[in-house]
Amino acid sequence: MNLHKVVSACVRATLQPLYLKHITSLASHPVVIRSLLIKGNAVITSHSRGCVHSFKRSFSTDNRTSENKPPSETIEPLDVEFRDKVQELCEMKDFSAALKLFQQKITVENAFELLVCLNTSTAPKPELCDVGMSVYSTLLNKHIIPSRQVYYLFICLFNKFRPEKSIDIYHDMLKLDVGIDDRCFSELTMATFAKKDLSLTRKLMELVNKQKIEPTAFALGNLLGTLEACGSPKEAVTIWRFIEKNNVPLNRALFLRLFSLFAEGKYIQEGENLVLTLTSRYPDQLKTDKDIESAIIYMNIKCGKLEKALTQLEKRQSSHVLKLWEELMDAYTQQKDFFSAIKTFDKLNRMKNDHPSLTPTALTYTLALKACASSGLVIQKVRQIEEIVQKRRINDPQLNGALIYAYSRNNDNQRALEIFMKLDQVEPIVSVKTFTEGLVACGNLGPTALETGKKIHALIQQRNTPIDTKMYNQLIEMYTRCGEPQTALKIFESQKNVLTPNEFTYMCAFDACSAIGPTALETGKKIHKEAADSKEGIGIKSLRAIVQMYQMCGDNKKCIETFHEFERRGLKPPMQAFVSCLATAPTFGKEEGLKVVKEIDAAITKWGFVRGFVLMEKLNQAYSLCGHDRSIDSKTA
Repeated sequence: MNLHKVVSACVRATLQPLYLKHITSLASHPVVIRSLLIKGNAVITSHSRGCVHSFKRSFSTDNRTSENKPPSETIEPLDVEFRDKVQELCEMKDFSAALKLFQQKITVENAFELLVCLNTSTAPKPELCDVGMSVYSTLLNKHIIPSRQVYYLFICLFNKFRPEKSIDIYHDMLKLDVGIDDRCFSELTMATFAKKDLSLTRKLMELVNKQKIEPTAFALGNLLGTLEACGSPKEAVTIWRFIEKNNVPLNRALFLRLFSLFAEGKYIQEGENLVLTLTSRYPDQLKTDKDIESAIIYMNIKCGKLEKALTQLEKRQSSHVLKLWEELMDAYTQQKDFFSAIKTFDKLNRMKNDHPSLTPTALTYTLALKACASSGLVIQKVRQIEEIVQKRRINDPQLNGALIYAYSRNNDNQRALEIFMKLDQVEPIVSVKTFTEGLVACGNLGPTALETGKKIHALIQQRNTPIDTKMYNQLIEMYTRCGEPQTALKIFESQKNVLTPNEFTYMCAFDACSAIGPTALETGKKIHKEAADSKEGIGIKSLRAIVQMYQMCGDNKKCIETFHEFERRGLKPPMQAFVSCLATAPTFGKEEGLKVVKEIDAAITKWGFVRGFVLMEKLNQAYSLCGHDRSIDSKTA
């Protein structure tokens, strides 16, 4: 009889008399033993009691070699009366009576017998875990060190519902110097995977590296699964090197997890070595397994091998996987190759007629619009996508926000707001992203869009839309650009204790102070101090805004001091910061002002700025106002 059929019958249903002679003859086979003990869902009947005993004795004698025993352990002779009684009680699911019986006869051997019954019981696992924990506590209280096999059975019992207890047992084994064998190692990897315990995963990997364990592909898969769940791809390289060195047989799950981790960690060299291993050892799987093929393409995309990924997509069966095409579009956009992203979208759009599974979704159109928005030069493509979306009647908040954003970035802010209002009439907008993009369009239009901006702000409040940091920033910026900087500062003050301001938030607040002028100087200084105390408040963007704020609010000395302070910190000043400083120079008088201009002139050279028309004009003007009439030519400069 086929071994796997026997095992399956054992763990899935009541043991039938027809199978007994076959099962009994296989009692010493480790696959049968492990299946019965680990699965824990075989129904043990009175007809099979003798067979189960055979399993237990085989398991015991097979593993309890002298080298596996803890130093202080004494193996007691089998208590037949206890064994039969505890098995009978467990079959009746009277676990409290079984526990009491054990507590009257506490030995390692009796713990073993009881744990085998618990592992093979069909009772609810949480209840069995409670009994197991009581058995474990009893042994510890009596200062009895369990054997490695008993520890193993505890780990098997706890793994599914109390994996944290399995991890505690592992630490107890280390303290008591009970060695970890391959079987315990495999079960512990299941516990780490269940609890996503990265720390224990690393400790188990140390055992592998020290060659104390020979892990199975199953155990390595659990370790990789934990790394994947914890977002820690670096350790996957160590596991892969072990696999390469020891020629560990690989299965499909291992390939998929390794490719996924190499993709996230951008380990292209290891990934290409894995492809070579797959090609040489499992060539048929590479040709026929669509998921592995997709995993390889995904790895190439994430590692920046975009042209290679595109070639693979066009030639192979995975060309029908829409997600990969979307990942490729997004990767092109992230690399600022916007036109390749748009070309990829066009190619995908043409292929949909022959391959319906490649029909673009809301996400596909959103990614295409993201590329269009970032390039700012493809208004016709934005209009084409809008037409397709309307024709297909796709209504998706992310897509709507991307459409409005694409129009605003392509300088068609009026159309962006028209779409916003039209969408709101069809169905009230509640999406944070769509509201935010509407505010961006209003800010771009300036004072003429103030009333529309106020209307959008009112809708946000009326519909109790949660304000995130990005919307918070855009509200401040919109009111500043539309001519109400006082309102912008009120919004900044009202939300700064609710939301954590970032660099862009402070930049918008400084711009509001600049728009108000000298009366906002004290407010600006206060915000400057808050930004300096914040971890994310100071950067290149906020530097420009701070310098400009002091210049516009009339504190020219502080403007120059702030500029030099940022220079000392190694921050490269943006162009507008130089312009603001040059504008303040004449206010210091001719002699002092000339000194300021020369310092700014030197800083321009130091930071490698190209002296274009605007910068030369500002420098000439500053030199002239400070009594040093000197013509600055771009060639001589």
